[in-house]
Amino acid sequence: MAMQDTALCRVMLRRLADKLLVRGLVAVPVTTSGGAALLRVTRGRRVLFVACLLTSDGRWAYMWQRGYALTDDRRAPAMIQKELAWYRR
Repeated sequence: MAMQDTALCRVMLRRLADKLLVRGLVAVPVTTSGGAALLRVTRGRRVLFVACLLTSDGRWAYMWQRGYALTDDRRAPAMIQKELAWYRR
C-alpha cells in the first residue's frame, strides 16, 4: 500500500470514528507494529477492531471480524453498532 493510501485510510477511519461517537461508541485510532491503521471501537467491555482496505475492484471498504461495508455505505456505523450489540456476553 502506498503512503498516500495509508494517509487516506487514516482519514477515512477518523471520519468513521466521528460517526460512531454520535452513536455512543468510543473509537480510537491505533497502529499495529506492522504499520496498519485500525480503529478500536468499544462499548463497555466489548471491543471491535475495524480496518480500512482497498478492494480488488478499486473501492475502499471497512472490514471487521464478521463483516464489511463499503466506505460510501451510510449504514456502516449502524452495522458496526449492531455487531457490538451481538457480543452481549
